[in-house]
Amino acid sequence: MVRRGQNVYERELKEILCGKREAVEAMSRNMPEQEREGYACAMRIPFVVVRAAGSLGIDLVALRGDFAFPIEVKASITKRMRLSRNRRLAEQRDELVTICTPARVLPLYALRLKGVRGADPWRVFALPMDNLPPRLKTIMKRIPTFSVTPAGNFLLDWDSGLKLSDFLRYLEYMSERGQS
Repeated sequence: MVRRGQNVYERELKEILCGKREAVEAMSRNMPEQEREGYACAMRIPFVVVRAAGSLGIDLVALRGDFAFPIEVKASITKRMRLSRNRRLAEQRDELVTICTPARVLPLYALRLKGVRGADPWRVFALPMDNLPPRLKTIMKRIPTFSVTPAGNFLLDWDSGLKLSDFLRYLEYMSERGQS
């Protein structure tokens, strides 16, 4: 079951990826110019975003002509989130691998740091996958993956994630260059 507060961030990310002008402008209003420009990419080449039902470890599915990404949305007040801290988070990660491997899609985690003002609060992480098509392999190489602690816990470290604004700019670049 998704917590009520989590729904806010799923909707926020959905509206950004869909290129809704009000959401993009509200989110990027106080950001540096480069980050604002990255968010504007979503308005130029928006995704169709569907909220996923059920507990497959997928909150959103973002689709457009050249890409499809299942996305698990997380929000935190701290910069480091351990995905192995409880069994359910580890099971979600394993379920993502199980359903995405045969489909040859790249699952993403989007981490929203609560309370960030004047900068991009979203970070993107890839769940490492084998057997991806070449264009998704290229994208996966650009997106940081989980860290692993000495104790073997999977960790999302906000400071090492890819800014959502940079991710959107990169996807637009690939689309324009015909590399997707």
